[in-house]
Amino acid sequence: MNHYETAMLLSPALSDKDVSKFVQEARELLTRHGASELAPEKTERRSLAYPVKKHTEGTYVFISFDGPASLPAEMRTELRHRDELLRLAFIRKPERALQAEADAEARAAKAASSPAGEPEAEAGEPDEDMPEPDQSDKEHDNG
Repeated sequence: MNHYETAMLLSPALSDKDVSKFVQEARELLTRHGASELAPEKTERRSLAYPVKKHTEGTYVFISFDGPASLPAEMRTELRHRDELLRLAFIRKPERALQAEADAEARAAKAASSPAGEPEAEAGEPDEDMPEPDQSDKEHDNG
């Protein structure tokens, strides 16, 4: 299974209720075609950098999921004739990007759980409780 993120650009004429309905239908299609671990979607209305099908605004919807390699093609086939969908893209995320996201979430959770008065030590900074290494223990290069 590959990890994907889909980006959908929806018509600005859709109400919030219609956007929610479209997102629910898209999630059901993803599940029907073998997607699993669907992450909560992100929805945001924005101005477009350039007109798309004569629209200058649109609603972006992003959904992350795991699925088979055939899933993006199947989804394009089912969604391509929907009038409310202006653009559709599937992005395959590499494993290292997933690991970086997991690390960032872990750091955020750790920062949220630490007391407010104590800042977290950054990577590479010495911990105040740790003694400095003894200089006599270091090996010297004799050339």
